[in-house]
Amino acid sequence: MNNQLLIHDIKKLDGTNYKEWTFNVGLVLKQKLCWFITTGIEKKPHTIALAEWLSWSQKKEIAMSTIFLTMECQMQQRYMEFEDPHILWEKIKSDYTMKIKKNTFTIQKELYGICLEDSGSVEVYAQYIQHVIDHFNLTTEEDSEKMSNIEHLFFLLNGIVAASPDRSVTLQLLHDCIVSESLDTNAVDVLLNLIAREVELEKNKGISSHTLLYTKG
Repeated sequence: MNNQLLIHDIKKLDGTNYKEWTFNVGLVLKQKLCWFITTGIEKKPHTIALAEWLSWSQKKEIAMSTIFLTMECQMQQRYMEFEDPHILWEKIKSDYTMKIKKNTFTIQKELYGICLEDSGSVEVYAQYIQHVIDHFNLTTEEDSEKMSNIEHLFFLLNGIVAASPDRSVTLQLLHDCIVSESLDTNAVDVLLNLIAREVELEKNKGISSHTLLYTKG
């Protein structure tokens, strides 16, 4: 297998594809026997033996060139000051992790700002929340970091509580749907209950769903 061709086959790091990039570059580094240097396991030799020092130096340069050749130009410029493959590798990882944290924080902030009152109906409101949660899950590294059912329920209820200043409509929407439900309830089931309750209130009051959201008890 031609290792050089593998480098050209790798989609270059552009700031959005770290997970795919680090996996593929890692394979190439392992094939080139440079992985231990990149991860810091193999240290610079403290020896005057020329052959050993040259071997380590050569692997270091191969690791550096492999990493930089699989980067877009703007990414190369960002990290061109680094000369040690291990420090470079860890810096890229740190920057990506920080970016993920910033993205998840921004998305969570967006979820807090979603209100039923601004959506017009429970269904549209829930769809918006689901869309943002799906985006959140795409930004996480591990399955354990994805939005849990309890968190989904929290954001589903959070925007309803904030929907009406006097909370009279909110309490009607929540009555017998949420108060008696445990946190183990599936978010989809809670949503169906909310939609059914909204339809019931609309039918009993004889008003539109949009007006229902703004009417007082």
